Amino acid sequence: MISGGSVLANARCVHLIGIGGTGMSGLALILRGMGKRVTGSDRAALPAALVQVFEREGVEVRTGLPEGADA
Repeated sequence: MISGGSVLANARCVHLIGIGGTGMSGLALILRGMGKRVTGSDRAALPAALVQVFEREGVEVRTGLPEGADA
């Protein structure tokens, strides 16, 4: 059995899907504060204020769907 704590402790990079949501955006900032490289994606455009926070904290985010992807 794999302990979730040990997996996260050993991770250097974490990608979050739905990073623009209330829970995921907060988690992204917590992980960044732990020294993790954080990337994320979201279908919808993020609020400008959140984009500014992510940029300042070094969180890389992509929005929208890849060309040809089904919604």
